[in-house]
Order: sequence, then C-alpha cells, then structure tokens
Amino acid sequence: MNRLINRGNVLIFVGVLVMAAASLWLRGQARDPAPAVIETAAVPHIPDFTIEAFEAVVMDADGRPRRRMSAPTLLHYADDQTATVDQPHVVVYNADTPPWNIDAARGWLSADGDTLRLQGKVVAWRERDEVNEAIKIDTRDVDIDLLTDIAVTDKEALIVADRGVTESVGMRAHFAENGLLLTHRVRGRYAVPGS
Repeated sequence: MNRLINRGNVLIFVGVLVMAAASLWLRGQARDPAPAVIETAAVPHIPDFTIEAFEAVVMDADGRPRRRMSAPTLLHYADDQTATVDQPHVVVYNADTPPWNIDAARGWLSADGDTLRLQGKVVAWRERDEVNEAIKIDTRDVDIDLLTDIAVTDKEALIVADRGVTESVGMRAHFAENGLLLTHRVRGRYAVPGS
C-alpha cells in the first residue's frame, strides 16, 4: 500500500488536479465573453435636400393630368423618408366639372408617397361652370389618399355653394368624382330656386 501512495504519485495527482481546475476556469472565461456593445448613430430628423418652387403632376392612364401639386418649398427627411411642404396647392382634375383646388398652410407627405396630410387651415374650391355651381369648403387638418383622391377630416367643415351654406363636423370628399359625405352634426341653409 505504501508503494501506491508515494511522494511521486501524490505530486502527479496534484499536478493533474491543478491543470484540470485551470482548464475549467479558462473554459468558463472563454465561453461567454461579455457581448460587445454596438452603438448605432441615430439619424437626426433634419432635411437632406430641399426643392424650391416644387411642382409634380400625376397623369391618368390616358395621359391626361389627374392631379397636380405645387409648393414654394419641399423638404425631404432622410431618417424616415417623409417630406414636408410649405403652403401646398393641390389641383384634382375631373372630366365632367372644373377642377378642385385645395390650399393648406402646411403639408406632410408619407414615405411611400400615398398620403398627403394637409395641416392647419385647408380651403378647397371648385369654380362655377354652365352646369355646376361654385363650391368652397373651409376646414382643417385633411388627410388625402393619393391613390384614390379621397380626402378625410374629422374637423368642422363649412361648405358654401351658390344656393346655400352647410356646416358639419367631419367630412369625406372624393374630389375626382365630386362626391361629398358629411358625417356628423350636419345643418344647412338653402335658397329655393325661383323664390
């Protein structure tokens, strides 16, 4: 028995034990290093380009103007690919009536180009012709779906036509088809023709 427990065997056993412990310690250190923190610089919401005297025309399938938008200034933003326009003027053409003109204080254009949000005071009007009366709409904060030319607001609207005045809260207008839906608290005063 003394032969098995001699000084040489004890030193070998202790050496192997120390190397095993060191190996486990090194393995634990290398297995899960602290994750590297990668900081991405936030892109600030500042214009990356400006267009002065901006004007864009959208044509229909037959090559006729469908809609025109102009503004003194358009600012494009790189962080979200949106744009803002100062004093936008929009013209929506209709084959059967004079075009609708829409003015606003400010505008915001979505990144996909499908939504134009008119902010602040919005005025829309259509001139009189031989068949149709003149109409003027005063409202605020209108969203226009540029794929369908449908404009929507939940704000008060005042509609002044040749034969009367109508007020409502909320409106849905399809300018390209001369459709107007007044949604809440609608009231009006009308002149009876020939009276």
